[in-house]
Amino acid sequence: MLVFLGKNIEAPGHDYKNVAEVPATCVTKGTAATQQCKRCDYIVPAQSLPIDPNNHANIVKDVAVAPTCTETGLTEGSHCGDCNKILIAQEVVSSTNHTEVIDPAVAATCTETGLTEGSHCSVCNKILIAQEVVSSTNHTEVIDPAVAATCTETGLTEGSHCSVCNKILVAQKTVSALNHSFTNYISNDDATCTEDGTKTAKCDRCDVTDTQSDEGSAKGHTSVVDAAVAPTYSSVGLTEGSHCADCGLVFKEQEVIPALVPDTNVDFHLNQTGVLSSHRVDVATGAQKDAPALQAVTSAYTNFSGLTVFHGTLANGERIMTVALIGSDGISEVDITLNVVVNTDVVAGYRLMLVNADGTETELSVGSGNGKSSFALNFANGAQIIHLVPIAE
Repeated sequence: MLVFLGKNIEAPGHDYKNVAEVPATCVTKGTAATQQCKRCDYIVPAQSLPIDPNNHANIVKDVAVAPTCTETGLTEGSHCGDCNKILIAQEVVSSTNHTEVIDPAVAATCTETGLTEGSHCSVCNKILIAQEVVSSTNHTEVIDPAVAATCTETGLTEGSHCSVCNKILVAQKTVSALNHSFTNYISNDDATCTEDGTKTAKCDRCDVTDTQSDEGSAKGHTSVVDAAVAPTYSSVGLTEGSHCADCGLVFKEQEVIPALVPDTNVDFHLNQTGVLSSHRVDVATGAQKDAPALQAVTSAYTNFSGLTVFHGTLANGERIMTVALIGSDGISEVDITLNVVVNTDVVAGYRLMLVNADGTETELSVGSGNGKSSFALNFANGAQIIHLVPIAE
């Protein structure tokens, strides 16, 4: 054994630092605050603290559990991980029940199956009412009627389709247009003397018509005689001619015959009975052309006594009317103008031309009404002669 001898060195003593209190927990005792040597780790014995049941150092969270459609849930809670003491108790949350969603029916088609209406839970997808398969319906055939072709439009054969899905079951085929059929042509009666007319036929199937030339239908001319017209002292005459009754083409033109030149020296004679007669003298031969006696107009009257009116046709074809005032000593020459009235039928259709002393003629103005005709005459020169000239139509 080795022994070292030497001088004793004095111990330096502890150099303390404070040591904090260690709290007690629910399962461990704690220690009160104390001191510890900085150099040797010596700890001054500390007072032991009793277990603290309320100081849980290891808190564990109890996670919330969501409820389901069929299971209850839990609220969030906690407990001590050391002593398992419940710190926040979890509460039961009621189940939510199913949230029903309708699974709509699917209509069956002609070729595809369908489904009945069903339902499921939108949360957990559990089938609540199962959908059942519905058999396909097959096609429902509808006839597409044939369309008759016309003269100008195509037609169609009979076909068919499904009234549900519109699928063509029997396709219709196009039938060509028939075109017009013209067989019975009828003349339009429009031919002229020199030109063919036309003929028209109606289509045997529709109302369309076709018009074409009616060959050989020209009628040729129809000759009509234009009768000769004898000239008179007041109008020209015409030679005989001819023309076509249909088109008016002149074959033989009528030539104008000049009007007759009146004879001169008209003379009047009045017998004792008041009948006025007249004659003309042929200028070339001097022969007298006596006229037959004229007939009295019994309907004639005026506002002066002694009025006599005669009328008739001369030998040369002229119609004539004589008017005079007759007294006891014969024809009166009175410078007076009187209104002479006769029945209208005596002068109807004639112009009344007063024959002047020099052979010229002046037309009289004639008024008519109530079956009577009237005209004014002056009797200064005695008897008056009136030439009745036919009114041209």
